[in-house]
Amino acid sequence: MLAGLSAAALLLMAMPAGASAHTNNPAPATHVENAWDRLRFDDLRLAAIVHRLALANVGLCDARESATGLILQSLEQYPPSLRDQARAAFDFNTPLAVEAVVPGGPAEQAGIRANDSIVTIAGQTFEPVTAQAKPATTTRDRALAVIRQTPAGQPIAIGLLRAGQRMDVQMQPVTACAMTAEVVLEGGQIAESDDNTIQVGIDLVGPWPDNDIAVLVAHEMAHIVLKHGDRISDAHVHHGMLGQFGKSLSIVRAAEDEADRFSIRLLANAGYDPRIGPEFWRHGKGRSIDAGIFRSPNHGSPRERASMMEDEITRLGQPFTP
Repeated sequence: MLAGLSAAALLLMAMPAGASAHTNNPAPATHVENAWDRLRFDDLRLAAIVHRLALANVGLCDARESATGLILQSLEQYPPSLRDQARAAFDFNTPLAVEAVVPGGPAEQAGIRANDSIVTIAGQTFEPVTAQAKPATTTRDRALAVIRQTPAGQPIAIGLLRAGQRMDVQMQPVTACAMTAEVVLEGGQIAESDDNTIQVGIDLVGPWPDNDIAVLVAHEMAHIVLKHGDRISDAHVHHGMLGQFGKSLSIVRAAEDEADRFSIRLLANAGYDPRIGPEFWRHGKGRSIDAGIFRSPNHGSPRERASMMEDEITRLGQPFTP
């Protein structure tokens, strides 16, 4: 979740999610009580997909971290005008609270629940937010850094407040690919990544089924695992209009095609049916976000992307059946 949650974004998140006609591709729940529940629901859906992919593909990643399935948020992330509402919605009895926990993850196994307030993490405490402080992610980022820096296999002591009662638990992280995910509240229909962060627009996470989101996340994860950002930077690729031609276009297009193919391996390793990849582009939601004649030359057409994925499924020994 990004800092600076706006009232407009909250209103947007209150809109009901749409159903999908995909076979064997369950749609998200259509009833969410309010905009705050929608925020939690969407953040948890994205985090669960990323956790699944990052854990299953850890052997492919050079950069690894301690993963917990714990989704944290701080009161300072919200504008001052919304902090009282956030405090009521998420039981902020301390500056840091648990927004949600990924089912089956280390946080849930340790007994941590949504709306628990965090008192300490590995002995570290967190400063209260001042009433008129500008929105920031400093507190949340500091907490996540403490977790990520914990050596693999070492338990983390968490001090909680639940219904006014202090609780102390031991959480045992697991090793996963180093990456984070954010729902971009005003990002529309986007899915993009940098060196270790995947951003997915609220217009995709809200109404789209999990399998469709997994296809997009796996593509962006492929960029991270394959270090495309470094490779493109080292090649001095031009951006903007100059990036649409010549050597720059060739390098970027090759990276996008490679990410499409590699995403099939990531999906299969995480227990997804890899056929959801070509299905997404050939018959599903991928066609709805394709710009047609206005498509960037960095990407192939939906048909071309589906064909590359089908070839990769066959190459990996899982023949594609239309």
